[in-house]
Formats: sequence, C-alpha cells, structure tokens
Amino acid sequence: MRRIAHALALTAALALTLAACASGKDTGLPSGPTTPATPSGGGLNVTMPDSTLMFSPTKLTVKVGDTVTWTNDGALPHTVTAVKGTFDSGPAEKPIDVGKDFKFTFTKAGTFPYYCRLHAPPGGGSGMTGEIDVTA
Repeated sequence: MRRIAHALALTAALALTLAACASGKDTGLPSGPTTPATPSGGGLNVTMPDSTLMFSPTKLTVKVGDTVTWTNDGALPHTVTAVKGTFDSGPAEKPIDVGKDFKFTFTKAGTFPYYCRLHAPPGGGSGMTGEIDVTA
C-alpha cells in the first residue's frame, strides 16, 4: 500500500512539474540555444547553477587548444568528470567549492561527455551531465 501511495505522489509531482514547464510562464531561466558561438582564441565558460542542477550550457563546441572553465556559481558543491577519463576536477570528496572553478585545455578533437559525480550516476547518462565537442 505504501508503494502505491509513493508512486501516486511521485506521478503527481512529475505531472505538476511537466505542467509548469508547458505553461508558458516565465521560469526565470535563460532561454535560447544550448551551444553558444565559439569565440576564437579560447576561454569558454560553463556554469553550474543550483536552480537547474544542470551544466549551462549542456553542450559546447570548442576548437583544439581552447580552454574551458567550469565555474560553480551556485550554493552546492559539484565535480566535472569526463566519462572516458580525459579530464577530472577531482573526487566527490573534494568537489569544486562554491565560487571556485576548474579549467581544462583540449588538445585533441573529439566528443567528450562529462558529469557531476554528486548529481549524476557514475558515467553520466542522466542527471547533471554535459558534452564538449572539440573541432580541429
């Protein structure tokens, strides 16, 4: 009986969340594309706002030699961990503190999915995840 009540409560919460998203009301979140134009010469930023528990932007295209800076501008700790181990801000026990950042310079082309160890399952896939596409 408890499982049924829990499932109904979860379903109701999901329905309310989806209704709010589809309502057309201003949520206070930025709108627009997830991949901004790539400036020449490097220096690109990804933020980690707590309001969404998502990297912003979630997808970013950069060039070989560009440095991406992930900045924790929220109130919760986060990590930045490449799925295939290319880069890592550190273990969950030593996250990027509020107001701090992590930088990585990409030296080869490819697609690099990443995740927050504290807010996504191991290896990413869902939750707080992102992707960096590096072009030659």
